[in-house]
Amino acid sequence: MATRIADAVIDSPGRLSLSNRRRLEVSFKVLALVLILVPTLFPVAWIVISSMKTNLETHTVPVTLLPENWSISAYEQIFERRNFGRYMSNAMIVALLTTAWGIMVAAWSGYGFARYDFRFKPAVMAFVLIAQSFPRILLVIPYFQFSNRFGLTDTYAGLILAYSTFIQPLCLWIMKEYFEQIPRDLDEAAMVDGASPYRAFWDVVLPLARPALGATAIIAFLTAWNEYEFALVLTTTERVRTISVAIASLIGEFTTEWNQVMAAAAIGTIPVIIVFTFFQRQLMQGMMGGAIKG
Repeated sequence: MATRIADAVIDSPGRLSLSNRRRLEVSFKVLALVLILVPTLFPVAWIVISSMKTNLETHTVPVTLLPENWSISAYEQIFERRNFGRYMSNAMIVALLTTAWGIMVAAWSGYGFARYDFRFKPAVMAFVLIAQSFPRILLVIPYFQFSNRFGLTDTYAGLILAYSTFIQPLCLWIMKEYFEQIPRDLDEAAMVDGASPYRAFWDVVLPLARPALGATAIIAFLTAWNEYEFALVLTTTERVRTISVAIASLIGEFTTEWNQVMAAAAIGTIPVIIVFTFFQRQLMQGMMGGAIKG
């Protein structure tokens, strides 16, 4: 019976009304999106679910899909016993300052590389590209020695300078490529009207680069927030220790309280989601504004 109905639908699609066909198409699209998102969202859901389990249940075999007794004790323990709030604030301060510094330097330098020609410009750009592709792990020991010599160990400045080494080259390339797509006639027209090059940059060119600024901010923040190697080596106390090092410290040599690890990981993703959502809105507004002005 089901086969006959399916054959009838396939053989005579015109019998379906237009609204029913649209509903069927939407249903298939939603189903396809759900199947695509399951592999991506399942790890996130598993982290949240595991954080609601007791430590004993996280070690039971076979593994339980849902907690037998839902509990938020893991969240209470990481904030009360592990001083997790301090790690969060440290990571936020370092990530925001690194992002602000990276955007400011990348905007100025990207505009200069896009608009002006000077001696050794190709060599400088090649050096920036090499700095971006250079393995970061090889810079850990030199930065550790540098920080010890100049007293930058366990300081926000030491982490920000270290993060900027591998964040700013990528930000510079993004801004340079975007500035090259903005017609030079705009800032030239502003300078003809009496504006200085700095005024033309701030009032004319930079507002049109809001999409690139948003993308650069997202990349810089996520990179700084997730950085682990430099944060581990350049911090020896809890004074400026970041969230990535704090989560790794929860994994013990002989035993690990996995519910606390999952709770820390769940809390650590919240600022990333908030920042990405905020800059995504700004990115779309900037693209629409640039399209209208163009």
